[in-house]
Amino acid sequence: LHIHQFLKIPLDQLNVSSNFSEFGFDSINLVKFAKLISKHFGFNITPAKLFANPTIGALADYLRQEYAIPAAADDAIAIIGISGKFPQADNLEAYWENLLQGRNCISEIPKERWDWNDNKTDVKWGGFINGIQKFDPQFFGITPQEAELMDPQHRLLMTYTYKAIEDAGYHPKVLANTATGVFIAIGNNGYNSHFPAGNLPSIAPNRISYFFDLHGPSEPVETACASSLVAIHKAINEINNGTCDVAIVGGINTIVTPAGHRAFTQAGLLSKDGRCKPFSSEADGFVRAEGIGVLILKRLSLAEKDNDHIYGVLRGSGVNHNGRSNFLTAPNPNAQCDLLESVYKKSGIDINTVTYIETHGTGTELGDAIEIEGLKNAFKKLNGRQKNCAIGSVKANIGHTEIASGMASIIKVLYQMKHKMLVKSIHCDTINPHLQLENSPFYVVKDNQTWERMKDQSGAHLPLRAGVSSFGLGGVNAHIIVEEYIAKSTVTRMPLPGYEFKESNYWITKNNPLFLKWYGSQI
Repeated sequence: LHIHQFLKIPLDQLNVSSNFSEFGFDSINLVKFAKLISKHFGFNITPAKLFANPTIGALADYLRQEYAIPAAADDAIAIIGISGKFPQADNLEAYWENLLQGRNCISEIPKERWDWNDNKTDVKWGGFINGIQKFDPQFFGITPQEAELMDPQHRLLMTYTYKAIEDAGYHPKVLANTATGVFIAIGNNGYNSHFPAGNLPSIAPNRISYFFDLHGPSEPVETACASSLVAIHKAINEINNGTCDVAIVGGINTIVTPAGHRAFTQAGLLSKDGRCKPFSSEADGFVRAEGIGVLILKRLSLAEKDNDHIYGVLRGSGVNHNGRSNFLTAPNPNAQCDLLESVYKKSGIDINTVTYIETHGTGTELGDAIEIEGLKNAFKKLNGRQKNCAIGSVKANIGHTEIASGMASIIKVLYQMKHKMLVKSIHCDTINPHLQLENSPFYVVKDNQTWERMKDQSGAHLPLRAGVSSFGLGGVNAHIIVEEYIAKSTVTRMPLPGYEFKESNYWITKNNPLFLKWYGSQI
């Protein structure tokens, strides 16, 4: 039942607080509308009740209270396109192969970034992506001089957004002049601080909207390590409130200066042996890493109508904050528990049908234990009865991609669903005893195993379901429910052949004419 269709006016012009008369209702229309409501819900609503509840909001409240009519459920969101690259994986197939083989994708800091011996840190490890300097400026209408000054994060996001749209089976021109939204998890990596105007985090989504001629929201998101999942949550909300039918969501993290390594080393947060060890008794800190992931999201009903290839379905999402915990950066198991309880209750997903959790799992002895405590409490509050929910963390393989970590996690889950396989957790021979997994719903995946679908009471198979968590340094918590998509019909839309970008190397030099022009204006 859609009031805007009855009135033949756009949905965005409806205001739930405005009187019906402001939408053109007269006594005749009110009688017709009362009959329409009565027929739709199967009970008698008189025109007098519409006069007594003269706004959309008041009428909705009356129906919920009087007849127990539930609020309209949000549509599920389909993931129809993906792209990305992560340490030692130039594409997502290589990424999956690394996970399947249980590879440690950490290496020494490349000399072209900086010499770790000269930068007051004894930690020489990280997860680095190849080709951070590569770009095809001509394709995107950018001069080589400007490309050199651009933050490589902006360059990579433009390239991988194009790849994700291609992967969805669309030519980018199809999205031009539409209300497609862009939500990008990005921070300031310190590249070229002498030319800040073109490198502000907000410019990254704006460049994408500009190049592809997209007219929906265009927003950066920065909540530290929770950024990517918060960006997805924002996109889901904007799709469900009708702001856009399609959203591009990206997350990126690059390491181009030694500042972060120095700060995290001095704080004692980094693993000195270059191994991130989630859930392990030997957990001693995380390993910094780079990565980029881009998703194309679309309302599920519309994706099915358009015969899109669907990688997975987002069934629920939520975000909260720790509030006043022990200190600003301290995790709060109660807040993490509250978040999961809220997300699963709102989504209507039975926690007992969730058989995998991709945890935040950074490989710190206390942080991992607090996260598992929050999970156990949430399952208990949600009447979790099962004892076979697997847990994992991709950070063991590629390190902590920080702002992009939610993307690494979501894409891992999508590939596990695609291949019906849970990959093993590496660097975890002995479980951290503080996790106390005995008699809990959880177990750590020690070896690759088939991911089996559960059955309902009638014996029918249920789709695979997983939860994904990310927690920000400053206390922001985010959780997403991902569900396997079981196709109802043959999919006709397939990925387009990938465009071969003509890439060259672009890295800032002080001989750049644009840099010299800017610098000259400052002195």
